[in-house]
Amino acid sequence: MIQKGATLIGTNADRRLPHGDGYRIGNGAIVAMFQYASESEGLIIGKPNEAMMKEALSFAHVDASHCVMIGDNLETDILFGIQNQVETIFVTSGVHDEHDAKRMDIQPDIIVHNLKELI
Repeated sequence: MIQKGATLIGTNADRRLPHGDGYRIGNGAIVAMFQYASESEGLIIGKPNEAMMKEALSFAHVDASHCVMIGDNLETDILFGIQNQVETIFVTSGVHDEHDAKRMDIQPDIIVHNLKELI
């Protein structure tokens, strides 16, 4: 269907999702498989897409300067905040850790090891 003109739309670009002591394959990995097989680019409409942030801010009737993005995935959650000028809090208990932040050169505003540190 994609090769016949259908548009591939992905809800998010998550490579993997935490599950128990390991991970499950994320939607982004599935979208990448279809992109590779169809030799076409898909459209990701979720994090870190700017359109999703604009819609969320509009729905909540707030400005980005009054928001904070909390997440455990550097490639989706934290980039979502960074690319949309929203303060970011990176929780290292999920998909990525502090070493990943350095390796990937993604610099959140605040790093915590679990959400209890924010209370």
